[in-house]
Amino acid sequence: MNWPEIEVRYLDYLERQGYSERSFANYRRSLRQFAKWCQEEGLKDWQDLTSQELEGYQSYLMLRRSGSKRTRHPRLLSAVTRNRILSELKTLFRYLKKQEILTENPAADLELSRLVKKLPGRVLSIREMRLLLEVVPASEVGLRDLAMLEILYTCALRRSELMGLGVEDCWLQENVLKVLGKGSKERLVPLLPSTLQALEIYLRQVRVRWPGTGSRLWWCPDGSLLQDRAFMDNVCKYGQQAGLTQKLHFHLFRHTCATHLLKGKADLRSIQVLLGHAQLNTTAIYTRVDLTDLKRVMRVCHPREKDLDALE
Repeated sequence: MNWPEIEVRYLDYLERQGYSERSFANYRRSLRQFAKWCQEEGLKDWQDLTSQELEGYQSYLMLRRSGSKRTRHPRLLSAVTRNRILSELKTLFRYLKKQEILTENPAADLELSRLVKKLPGRVLSIREMRLLLEVVPASEVGLRDLAMLEILYTCALRRSELMGLGVEDCWLQENVLKVLGKGSKERLVPLLPSTLQALEIYLRQVRVRWPGTGSRLWWCPDGSLLQDRAFMDNVCKYGQQAGLTQKLHFHLFRHTCATHLLKGKADLRSIQVLLGHAQLNTTAIYTRVDLTDLKRVMRVCHPREKDLDALE
């Protein structure tokens, strides 16, 4: 069976599994990049793909640079990206084995890179978040952006979750958003009064005036769908007007929401449900206190600090 035929059958299989549009695009890209590498290496038959060949591809990925158009000097692929590509290949070879196209799975023992668990970066303070929300103008675009910022900060949505919202996902009577998260898992997220108000104003005073006719939630004045980068460009401008020095991005508001909830004594399980984390240990990273808090606790609580005070 040749590459094009395998690609058609495999992508059809993935579509039936209900992968999100973004995940499906990643699988397709990884498949085609792997097929291109195999062609360059002279690997024309599926039976030629041994574990040694796949280890060769793994080495190739470690030296490969990203093809991103956003940077003038592409960087080496991160361990996270390499692991995602290899995980997608492992899924491919499990499929080939299941379909009896291969008698053995050469990717079964392929090891992924160990990842260093990083602490979340610095989040916005409550004061900084308030300043940011206050500088958003009362124009039509500003009212839309304010509703989106309120949802990002109070509902802790991922970028894809925010941009994928539809009008039918806004359950205003129940003060709830229906969110489609990773793995096509749905969850209900409560709307705080300020967020509900901002969303209602956008829907009833702005959205109805714009010419877009689809069911998606976020639009532009000319009737085109809002793109995530255009929205974040606006947010960065608001950040400059508010005097913020930190680089603003989608995930920052998710981190900020979780951190503020934790400092407000919210329990970890509730934060897990809000964030849509499948595992509690993913949420637990927010329990790692920042350095400022740690210094304060050490000064107040450590007996050695008290000993030194007694000597003075």
